[in-house]
Amino acid sequence: MKKVAMVSLVAVGSGAVVFPLAGAMHREETIQANVFVNEVAVGGLSPQAASLKLRQWWEGARKTKLNVKAEGKSLALPALSPTMLGVGLDDVETVRQLPLAGLLPGGEPERTDFKPLFKKTGEPDKSLALALTKGSVKRPARAVWQKGTVVRKEEGGSLTLDASTVADRTIATLENGQNTVQVALIPAKKHVSDEDLKQITHVLSSFTTKFSAGNRPRSANIKLAASFFNGQVLMPGDRISYNETVGQRTIRRGFKVAGVYIDGRHDTGVGGGICQVSTTLYNAALFADLKIVQRRNHSLPVPYVPLGRDATVDWGNIDLVFENSSETPIAVESVYTPGKLTFRVLGPAPEPGKVVKIEGTGVRFSPGRVVTKRSAALPLGTTRVEESGGSAKSVSTFRVVMKDGKQIRKDSLGRSFYGGSPRVVVIGTAKPKPKVIVPPATTVPPTAVTPAPREDGPAQTAPLPE
Repeated sequence: MKKVAMVSLVAVGSGAVVFPLAGAMHREETIQANVFVNEVAVGGLSPQAASLKLRQWWEGARKTKLNVKAEGKSLALPALSPTMLGVGLDDVETVRQLPLAGLLPGGEPERTDFKPLFKKTGEPDKSLALALTKGSVKRPARAVWQKGTVVRKEEGGSLTLDASTVADRTIATLENGQNTVQVALIPAKKHVSDEDLKQITHVLSSFTTKFSAGNRPRSANIKLAASFFNGQVLMPGDRISYNETVGQRTIRRGFKVAGVYIDGRHDTGVGGGICQVSTTLYNAALFADLKIVQRRNHSLPVPYVPLGRDATVDWGNIDLVFENSSETPIAVESVYTPGKLTFRVLGPAPEPGKVVKIEGTGVRFSPGRVVTKRSAALPLGTTRVEESGGSAKSVSTFRVVMKDGKQIRKDSLGRSFYGGSPRVVVIGTAKPKPKVIVPPATTVPPTAVTPAPREDGPAQTAPLPE
């Protein structure tokens, strides 16, 4: 039986007022019939059911990617989903705009279509900002010391994504039924501002090492490696990694084969000599009172700095890293001349009365190891020294900071251990060959043949054997 809502009529004057009875007053609200949101039929549903149905629709729709273009730039940018652009469906506000069904029966309404509404749900995916900067070369700030003054080059300007407007632009694109989002670009903040760069005015430290200019492969490696550091500017907290700055040492990148240390022995390898660059840079950083993050000494002492003052590097294994631990920007300068390499650290005017000293103490010596080799090229029991070797050494190094002649700080730079080059001794293993006695040759005198006397008459013939 069809249920009909009971109403009571109360006469008021010449008219009547209709009051729904209690059962009808608690009837759940529903959305007007024949209502659609982006082809999703929600008519006749409760607001809660409509929200659920729209969210289910969005689970699939949100995966549809939108084209992304940068205003004023012809860049190849990846297509991204609304979610990756920081936008999601606002199902609550979408349902709130829909008309509700009337309480009294009426005719079937015509179809009514509504657009879904959206909201910001987060920040755009980082891949968008990376795509905008990919391939663009940003000119870094630089500072060098020339003819008694600092010469500066300001950081080049660049554009970056205006992330704050991406969501709003994506929402407008979706609500207008389009599939391309135009993102805005704004000037990127400089890592080193022009005002910061102007603070670099003086030389804070300088350190020089020498080498043989006649060793052309090694000199070429030193010149190439040092060039990567020239003019670099570091803001407070910035770090320099030797390996990240110089990169892998390969023939293709211009490095030559020259002398190196390998496992405590002299050898040759691509990039030989670059450790003199890292050592010179290390000492300049020490005297500039910068924080040393990573440093390791060589396996053998080097001739161009005192014990405990060297810094070895090895691609992918051993690095030199230091940090601008000051409160102001600094710059690193490298100067190569044949037979000499200098590193300078530039910055604001040095603190009056401040002096930095490097001290090495507790030097210890111990005999180096002996390596024996056997050779069949030497007679048994004989020996030959192939390499004379050297003794092992160790030293503790300190950085002492003075102010107006008084010590205010003493930093331990660690203890350096040098294994010393091994003494290589070759031992002969060849046994003497046994002597071969050759008997003297014997000479048998030839047998004399006496011809038979010749007689007159017929010749004599020897009888034939039977």
